[in-house]
Parts: sequence; C-alpha cells; structure tokens
Amino acid sequence: MGGYMMHPWVRRHSRNSRIHFLGVHSEKDLCGHCGLDFFACPGHFGHIEFSKPVFNPLFFDLLFKVSVAFPLIVFASS
Repeated sequence: MGGYMMHPWVRRHSRNSRIHFLGVHSEKDLCGHCGLDFFACPGHFGHIEFSKPVFNPLFFDLLFKVSVAFPLIVFASS
C-alpha cells in the first residue's frame, strides 16, 4: 500500500486497518477486496459508525414533503 494509507494516523484510526478493502490507493497495489489493480477496481462502499445520528441536509426538503404527505401521528375519532 502506498500514499496516504501508509500514514500512521490513518492506520491507527481505521477499524482493524481494513480501510484498504474500500479500493486501490496507488497504481502499484491490488485491491484487498476484489484483487483487481488500480485501473480495474471499481471501488467499494464502506460503513462508518457514528455515535449520534447524522442526517444529510440535501434530503431535508424531501423529508419535509414526505412527512406532510404521510403524517406519522394519526388521530382516531372517538
């Protein structure tokens, strides 16, 4: 592995040093996930665990429209 993956901070903060499974980071390496080279590997999605919920602000408008169209609280008539 080369490039920024060799930096000690990245190694120390990557979970079990498995960040190399996200794809190839230099032309000399092979992907740890699919085994393809730098030009053939499509890259792979990762998973990050946050301690608190994180919301994408680009979806706030859509979320508001959906919540108005389909309210979560339905009042029952007596």
